[in-house]
Amino acid sequence: MLKATPERIKVILVELEKTSNEYSAAIQNLQRARGQFEAAREKFTGIRRLASEMLTSYDWYKWREKSPGVRYAGMSIGEAVLEALEGRAYASAFSHVVHQEEFSPDMTMDALLPALESGGFDFQTATPLRELNAALINLKGVEKRGNAFRVSNANEILTETIDDHSNIEEE
Repeated sequence: MLKATPERIKVILVELEKTSNEYSAAIQNLQRARGQFEAAREKFTGIRRLASEMLTSYDWYKWREKSPGVRYAGMSIGEAVLEALEGRAYASAFSHVVHQEEFSPDMTMDALLPALESGGFDFQTATPLRELNAALINLKGVEKRGNAFRVSNANEILTETIDDHSNIEEE
């Protein structure tokens, strides 16, 4: 004697089939989107490198200031950290020279993380502070000062900024 399948089992089987199809479609869309993202990132990275070599320093600076959301997009974590720390050193040097503020080019990991994220850096894991810490351990061109970091040439950046400002005032 055959038992009839209860209605609740039939409903669950229908829902299981429906959601498994939705899940499969979502995976395909995700894979397609990842491929499109990788292609766009590679293209952007190449064009940005070319632009950084072809544009004047001032034009390159203006573009970067106008496009903060992609400042670190497509970079390695080391490149992004160095650029963030260098940007901090230049900004601090400018504030020191123009507004007589203390020269403070240092950034903690807690300050670097949101700077990189807001600049479009794509961390590879769900633990970005770990990634950042690992990158900072052996990164050339960076000095650790207590719990903060700065580019190794921070003092040269300050001197260069002071000299540039003095030359502008003399003109």
